[in-house]
Amino acid sequence: MRHDPASGSIVIKLRSLKMCGMAQAVTDLIEQVRQPLRAPFRSCRSD
Repeated sequence: MRHDPASGSIVIKLRSLKMCGMAQAVTDLIEQVRQPLRAPFRSCRSD
């Protein structure tokens, strides 16, 4: 997984506010968004 400073800072801030459940939800949403974005690049590399 590539490091995304913006999303990482949101997760860190939520954890510092003791909102660990919300931090996990944000992490899950970020992963859901990244997966469809990676699929086209994988198919291009296999050529």
